[in-house]
Amino acid sequence: MIRIAKCAILVLLINLWLLGSVIAHAADPPKPSSPQTEFVPGEIIVKFKVGVRPQALGTDDQGRLATDLPFLNVLSARHRVTDMDMMVKALPVEPKARATLVRKGLNRIYKLKVDEKADLAQVIRAFKSSPYVEYAEPNYIAHVFRIPYDPYWSSQWGMTKIETPAAWDITTGSSNVTIAIVDTGVDLLHPDLDSKLVSGYDFINGDDDPQDDYGHGTHVAGIAAAKTNNGTGVAGLSWGAKIMPVKVLNDYGSGGYEDVANGIIYAANNGADIINLSLGGSASSSLLKNAVEYAHDLGCVIVAATGNNNSSVSYPARYPQVIAVAATDSNDQRASFSNYGPEVDVSAPGVSIRSTYWWAGSTYEWMSGTSQASPHAAGLAALIWSLSPGLNNTQVESIIKQTADDLGAAGRDNYYGFGRINARRALEATVPSLAISRSMSFLADPVTDPSSQTLRIGNGAMYSTLQWSAVENPDVTWLSIGPLTSGDASFPSPGELTVSVDRDVAGQGTHSAAILVTSSNPYIQNSPWDVNVTLAYASSLERTYLPLVTMNSGSWIDITADGTILSLGDDDVQKLALPFDFRFYGTTYDELWVSSNGFVSFANGYTNWTNDCLPDTNAPNNAIYALWDDLQPADGGGGGTIYAKQVDSETFVIEWHEVSHYSSSNRETFEIVLKKDNTVLLQYQSLSSASSATVGVENINSTVTQQYWCNGSGNPLYNGLVVEFTTP
Repeated sequence: MIRIAKCAILVLLINLWLLGSVIAHAADPPKPSSPQTEFVPGEIIVKFKVGVRPQALGTDDQGRLATDLPFLNVLSARHRVTDMDMMVKALPVEPKARATLVRKGLNRIYKLKVDEKADLAQVIRAFKSSPYVEYAEPNYIAHVFRIPYDPYWSSQWGMTKIETPAAWDITTGSSNVTIAIVDTGVDLLHPDLDSKLVSGYDFINGDDDPQDDYGHGTHVAGIAAAKTNNGTGVAGLSWGAKIMPVKVLNDYGSGGYEDVANGIIYAANNGADIINLSLGGSASSSLLKNAVEYAHDLGCVIVAATGNNNSSVSYPARYPQVIAVAATDSNDQRASFSNYGPEVDVSAPGVSIRSTYWWAGSTYEWMSGTSQASPHAAGLAALIWSLSPGLNNTQVESIIKQTADDLGAAGRDNYYGFGRINARRALEATVPSLAISRSMSFLADPVTDPSSQTLRIGNGAMYSTLQWSAVENPDVTWLSIGPLTSGDASFPSPGELTVSVDRDVAGQGTHSAAILVTSSNPYIQNSPWDVNVTLAYASSLERTYLPLVTMNSGSWIDITADGTILSLGDDDVQKLALPFDFRFYGTTYDELWVSSNGFVSFANGYTNWTNDCLPDTNAPNNAIYALWDDLQPADGGGGGTIYAKQVDSETFVIEWHEVSHYSSSNRETFEIVLKKDNTVLLQYQSLSSASSATVGVENINSTVTQQYWCNGSGNPLYNGLVVEFTTP
């Protein structure tokens, strides 16, 4: 799967038996515990403001930290700071991850060591009051927590309860999907896990040997992805998925928030698609929040357990980027220990769950807790991405929630969320649509006869065969299909359907019809499917644009790392020189105007924020409307940035990146791509609210236009859409 750390972070919060901010595990057999504290003595976490990048120069004659910044030296001397270390010691190599990390400011977070005799609260207050500091907080400790387990419950009832066997008829998972277990480590030699492992890291001992020495992480890993159908041990929910062990808790089940945050960042940067955190805390931490936001921005689905102390939902489940998971028993009742509140999104089996384990003389154990509910959701996310690798994180989140079995009060409630997860329903909702174009376009004039095209009918479901058939409207005489009108399509080989048009039968003008494509496979959704066919027969094709529509998310061109940032305010416009001559409706231009409101125009700049449907003689005209709406970038008081870049000698891109609507939090990411051959591409990476927008092209006097979408009418807009406007 090609994805920059597309992750599903499943964070499990268990019963907390400390006051203050702690993170806890669920359900472990008895083991002597060490004294537990709220935070690591003598350590604080500090995030400096933008532009403040201190460098440690050593220590003075009294052992106090010396740096290149005078304000920090004063604080160090006054509060006996002895050492300083960057939390993120190296920027990721991948450009998007690097840009996201810098944008989130994770490279400005440091761990400072203070003389243990110093008043830590006073030190934190001093740093918080500095104008150079964004936040300061203790290095909180993550703890495990034990819940009694019952070895007499029938083994693995949870798999049946969530209809996993039926889901396995659709897919058992893919080795292209990796689940990171950020926990106490994983038993690297466990017979049900060893061949599933990829490289990981141990943040407790600072090495690449994340061996479990407590047992909890091994138990969590087995629920999510143990070997299955091998005649040994237990079944994991996603058989095929890989496991990345990341150790952030020690042999007593404890670890600092700094290690947990580093584990999240490490997993996101090293190819994890799903990150399972069976741990959690009672107080919010800016450090953890920053790490979670970073992972989510890289594509992570963040799932957090509610906690195990029968009270309000813990952190990080309360963060808006996460799905909060509660625990249920074999009777679909809320576990007595499971936390509750408005943040709960879904529930999953979490009482008496049998799985892999690390402990002397024991390789399998039963445990209970929201720690056990989390990897059920982690495994489900892995199945979803195995079946449909083109989904983004918000789509996976939505599928998990919307396909849950409703429990408790009707609809979403504070105890079960949207309900207990259901693997079968989730996968049936996940199977991709018929992987075909939503429309076909033919251009004709008295000289040019387009005749026929081949419609490729693909199968996005990796483990199912698609049986397809197609029919045309018998009343449309200018359109025909065949001779082959049915067949099979197996991933990645498409079926092919010949579509022919007759310009002479149609006559001059623009004509539309539809072909109905159907799949007999019950696991293929959105069937039947209409393919809209348009024939434009003009007296001359010189000035005719017509859209060709493809679903090809791989064509997205990301220019946020090194593109030129345009200084566009609200309802603003900026003129740009083009790197090559571009012909638009018969006229050649060497410059264009970029509007903050989602379009570009030639010859004149326009700032109109109220969109119109096409054709419209009012300004703007002579324009390409990618998403003409009332948008408000950050420089205009809203959010998001507009970039421009010449990608190569043939390509020029203008990207609206996470640009918000006026007085709205909805963000849109889309781009206009101009090619030297005069092709126009409109590409849509992430859309949230496009119902009031206009999409299309229009000539200088609005006599020739092509509208794709306007105010809810026309062809649908969706993530991954590419609309190509071409001219002969």
